[in-house]
Amino acid sequence: MLISQKHTQALETGEGQPFEIVAETIRTMGRRFVASEYIFPAGDLIPLLERYAFEYQRDVGPNGWVVDAFREAGMPEQQIFTVLEDMFFRDEVPFRGLAKRRILIDAVYLVERWLTKAVKRGGTTEGFRGQMVSETLKAMVAQLPAVGPEADRVERILADVSRRGY
Repeated sequence: MLISQKHTQALETGEGQPFEIVAETIRTMGRRFVASEYIFPAGDLIPLLERYAFEYQRDVGPNGWVVDAFREAGMPEQQIFTVLEDMFFRDEVPFRGLAKRRILIDAVYLVERWLTKAVKRGGTTEGFRGQMVSETLKAMVAQLPAVGPEADRVERILADVSRRGY
């Protein structure tokens, strides 16, 4: 598997943090193949990289590095958000119980970037449907037994989306 190879290569060569090498590989491949769901399937790759980040790079890279890798590869935010939403509500190992918080953190990070992008473009939302995003984030927060600072970030997003009329 390519992620394992890149992880091992980074450890052996010391050319960078493993998550950086893996993220760069995703960006490079995505720029070439993001338009092909057959070659670069978001529904498979995002969960794979989220699992890698959770199991091997937890607290190593910055929050949102998985999301950034796919965004910088050219994957639309809507597509990334939909995959994160599906992952969160599927309740699959390792993202169960409090571990779901990892998916919420990335979903909130993505929505913050997506909203900022929409605002910078003068309100052009490029698929950003505020009502849908807001309802999904509220449902995610409600599913977690204990939520940290992400709940405050979600409240700020909800207020911003409402204020801007998205």
